Amino acid sequence: MFIHFEKSKTEVKFILTEATQILNTPSVREAKLKCNALLNQVRNVNLLGKLTLTQTNPSEMKEYVKQIFPQNCSLLKQTKPEICYGNITLKHNKTICLGDFNVHGGAFISDDVVVIGGNEGGSGGLIKAINISNEKMICESTFKTTVKRLAYDFESKSLFASCYESMMFHCLNKEFTSKIRLKDCGLGCNNGDICTFDGVLYVIVDNAIQRMDFTKLQDGMFEKCFDSDTACISLNGLEIDSKKKHLLYTSEDCEVVCTSLKGREIFRYKDEYLKQAQSLAVHSHGFILVANTGEGSNGSIHAISEDGKEGRTVLHNCLKNEPIRDICFDQINGRLAVFEPSYVEIYDVCVEEKPKHK
Repeated sequence: MFIHFEKSKTEVKFILTEATQILNTPSVREAKLKCNALLNQVRNVNLLGKLTLTQTNPSEMKEYVKQIFPQNCSLLKQTKPEICYGNITLKHNKTICLGDFNVHGGAFISDDVVVIGGNEGGSGGLIKAINISNEKMICESTFKTTVKRLAYDFESKSLFASCYESMMFHCLNKEFTSKIRLKDCGLGCNNGDICTFDGVLYVIVDNAIQRMDFTKLQDGMFEKCFDSDTACISLNGLEIDSKKKHLLYTSEDCEVVCTSLKGREIFRYKDEYLKQAQSLAVHSHGFILVANTGEGSNGSIHAISEDGKEGRTVLHNCLKNEPIRDICFDQINGRLAVFEPSYVEIYDVCVEEKPKHK
């Protein structure tokens, strides 16, 4: 019996080690583990822990291993380290030239499609959907004024656009040609960046954070959440930390401010290297990326720790050395899109072999 068990345990270890190498790749979006006869033979052994018959989740192989095996299991030592503030690095994947398009913001709407907003030729506003795999435009839609920021809600498959002249829109179809105007120029207040979370649209309006439930989009009535030291004359950043249910925004003094959803301040971050912060991206593990958009920054990107106590540079300059207008992660945080005035750069989000903490 002992020999039979040891043989089974060795086979299990070999199978999972082999599967880890295959499934820990950016190309794998979903995987399924099933208990076969071999695993059922050892499912009640304390060393291996309780096995679940079937698990399906869009996550990396290491997450499946954690669900099946206890924390002190030797198999866990085979997996890659979890990405965090201290070890994140960005590796350039590709650069897409946008010609005369003047980009102000963008968002992923699928694994391979980004939507960019801005204007072209100096007249009106425009958004374009681009397949980043073949670099071809899928569709485009015009707006009355320049598009400042975009936010896409994957659950409801809704695209929201924040524009100059105090306008905001909700795009209803996949071509973005059918729109509801959520906010009009007659309201006399400027809006900035937008983000979505748990069925709510959040927006910076002058010096306050406002919200609107998706169920009330037809009414067009925003509710004030709390005051903020923000300015909407130019670009700014607003993001959600879905892990902790925190809001993060860039202040008028180029700080990164973290608050609760009701406005309780949690931390402020500012350092000498971050000259002008106007765009944010929050990883699902809690750390923050912020783009330095000041003149002469050459498109640097900085990481801020989850608690706001540490910061370091993860990208000293973009390939094209242009000021960064906006940044965003894809849905699974495997890639970062960097939006510059006439380019979109795609970076793979990777674990640095020798992490730097400063």
